Amino acid sequence: MPDLSELLTKPLGPLETRVMEILWHHGEGSPEDVREKLGRDLAYTTVMTTLKRLHTKGWANRRMVRRAFQYTPRVSRRELDTACAEHFLSEYLAEPHRLSPMLITLFVDLAGAINPKLLDELERKIAVKRLEMLGDTETAPK
Repeated sequence: MPDLSELLTKPLGPLETRVMEILWHHGEGSPEDVREKLGRDLAYTTVMTTLKRLHTKGWANRRMVRRAFQYTPRVSRRELDTACAEHFLSEYLAEPHRLSPMLITLFVDLAGAINPKLLDELERKIAVKRLEMLGDTETAPK
């Protein structure tokens, strides 16, 4: 996964977020493609400026195809979600007074309410991590 720490310092506005959602869903798009998919009455130049801004911020790559740029997301939605979660947790846990079971308890409660099978996966990951910490990677569950 690319280093997203710099991207996380360049938050997206509402239209930029919507445009990125389109790029994530469709993989790529020209300003006209994105404008059509937005389903709103936006000027072509507005969409083009938004895509250009996403490229400048580092959120999107672009390449020239005929006479228009095609834009693609620089990172996947999953990579972004992972980076945001890692950033939040590292910031949250960096403060000693926050090292409490509250966040973990909340996470377990929400995970169990959303999908009880997530608790099984969490339990497995905890067992693997404990074995890794003990240096016993041979018997760690896969």
